Amino acid sequence: LPTEENIVINTIIEEITRFNREPEWERNREDRENFEEKKVFVYFLKPYPKMLLKKGTLGPFSKGDIAFIPEKVAIDLEKEGIIEILG
Repeated sequence: LPTEENIVINTIIEEITRFNREPEWERNREDRENFEEKKVFVYFLKPYPKMLLKKGTLGPFSKGDIAFIPEKVAIDLEKEGIIEILG
């Protein structure tokens, strides 16, 4: 991505991460166990069809799309050359 786009995306990622962060005192043990899995921002290098996940569906995606997806999915897609993990 161009430098300007990287700056904007990184700023958005920081704000969403800050917004989604829950203070530790607000979570009890059960909540921690059920806490939603970590997600990351990704940039699609190629089109990709709809994905079926445990908690719903994502996509379809076009080349150039930016999405916020589970980290485990992102790692697999990055290995296949489908996406670039932005953060």
